[in-house]
Amino acid sequence: MPDVKITGLTKRFGDVVAVDAMDLHVPEGSLTTFLGPSGCGKTTTLRMIAGLETPSGGTIAIGNDIVCGDGFLMPPERRNIGMVFQSYAIWPHMNVFNNVAYPLQVRRLPRKEIRDKTMEALKVVRLAELAERYPAQLSGGQQQRVAVARAIVFQPRILLFDEPLSNLDAKLREAMRIELRELQQRLGVTTLYVTHDQQEALAISDQVAVMESGKIVQLGRPQEIYEAPVGKFVADFVGWTNFLAGTVGDKDAVDIAGTRIRCPVPPEFARGDKVEVTVRPVDFRIGEDKGPGDNEIAGELRASIYMGKYMICEVAIGPHIVQACARLGASLTPGAAVAVRFQPDAVRVLRA
Repeated sequence: MPDVKITGLTKRFGDVVAVDAMDLHVPEGSLTTFLGPSGCGKTTTLRMIAGLETPSGGTIAIGNDIVCGDGFLMPPERRNIGMVFQSYAIWPHMNVFNNVAYPLQVRRLPRKEIRDKTMEALKVVRLAELAERYPAQLSGGQQQRVAVARAIVFQPRILLFDEPLSNLDAKLREAMRIELRELQQRLGVTTLYVTHDQQEALAISDQVAVMESGKIVQLGRPQEIYEAPVGKFVADFVGWTNFLAGTVGDKDAVDIAGTRIRCPVPPEFARGDKVEVTVRPVDFRIGEDKGPGDNEIAGELRASIYMGKYMICEVAIGPHIVQACARLGASLTPGAAVAVRFQPDAVRVLRA
């Protein structure tokens, strides 16, 4: 399978820059996710790769083939790309078999070859026994699999997914993301995937491109994106986190609400610099004994919410309201003084 190389890719709609001089390499056989809020340019980027939008500038290469750049624009039908849309776009008047077979029929392949390849694609997505059913007789997850089978039936060079799970309920979405990831790995096809769901991006990706205002603000493995965000936007968008204003005390400490906490301070910060500290709620602990190396900040409990195996607590720390975790059975009385504890390596220091 080919890789994908994007260089200086730009798209303008009048005065609005939807995609701003993007550079990106998608390795062969990998799954790269564009993650970001609505309007950040992720779907526009995907549509330019597919040939459904004309770039204002830049180049896109699929393997050794330039599909757009230097005044050249390869039409979508020649790019040999499989695409799954948010709406699935399957035809209600066609049964499952004919929906999946359609790309092969357009290519005028022999009837036997069409049947063999269509049934093989349906077996891959576990729908062979439903070949004669119509879309109205299928569940949402089954309709989504029909769209995937249609996208892979002609053995595309790359696969594109535009928020394919957003119309499914939460439980089915979790199951389908696992299925899609397993399918992608089994086929070994280079894949680009658009989503605004950070859990989905973290679960399925080899690399995540976090986008803001038409730019990739951080590119990396899911663990890197989650554990080492490069700025407040990424930290806030990827996962649930707290932000506290502080001042750098020395190379391994920050002062927050009158308390000095130990944490790794990046070398670009100097004593006295104003910073924002981010700590995930799962790393803030309440109602536990202080362990070796723990930081501890005093606060006031405002509220607590039962979440099954633990409680999520709202705590006032100086001028800040933060969320923290507490074990079941901990004494949690609103208005009580509490100690919030956390390890130094749970802290990320960002520029204010």
